[in-house]
Amino acid sequence: MQTAANQEGNKKHDQNPNKKHAKQFIFEDRIVASDHNWSVLSRDTLKQIRSKTGIRKVFKEYKDQRNPIDLVILLQDWGDPYNVGGMFRVADACGAAELILTGKTPKLGENPAIPVTSMGAHRRVHSRYIEKPTDACEQLKAEGYTLVAVEVADESVHYMSFDYPEKCCLVLGNEGAGVYGKVMKLCDAAVFVPMAGKGRSLNVHVAAAIVAFEATLRLNCTDELIPDL
Repeated sequence: MQTAANQEGNKKHDQNPNKKHAKQFIFEDRIVASDHNWSVLSRDTLKQIRSKTGIRKVFKEYKDQRNPIDLVILLQDWGDPYNVGGMFRVADACGAAELILTGKTPKLGENPAIPVTSMGAHRRVHSRYIEKPTDACEQLKAEGYTLVAVEVADESVHYMSFDYPEKCCLVLGNEGAGVYGKVMKLCDAAVFVPMAGKGRSLNVHVAAAIVAFEATLRLNCTDELIPDL
């Protein structure tokens, strides 16, 4: 049975011409998505899984649905060790094979903030250091990687519209200056994350996380699982 509040909410939803995602209707304690085959659950069943075994079981069910992309991430002259530690954690979470630290980027073993922020992920993600970012780019290209800068630049495309190659290196620039011009010239493509607010960018490892998960997950999702944009 629908309450008056539910009916009013649904009426407003239906009258909004800009609403392109799946319609939702609330019936007492259940959420029903009308346009997609989503599970209908009682709110009483939505409980956080706290055991490590339970969490790993959930993730294991989706392991085969990940895009088998060979993803590495280049950190160009990062200055904040906390960002580096956070990037190790992101790399571990999204399945990136390696981090390439360049320039002034703090290195493992030299800054205690990195292992603290990485929550142990630095022990599971391989990393190497190459002093000059341009040398790193040349070496990665020689290894067969396509270099994709995460940057607002001429001819850069929306990060959700890009066809990520099988061997992909995301290039993340310095926190303040972004990707240097000499590094951009060595990149094969560029993607950007559009901002809705006044800020021109996200924290660098947050931007990396958004793009990295798009690259490793999107290509194996079905249309039924993706709301219309």
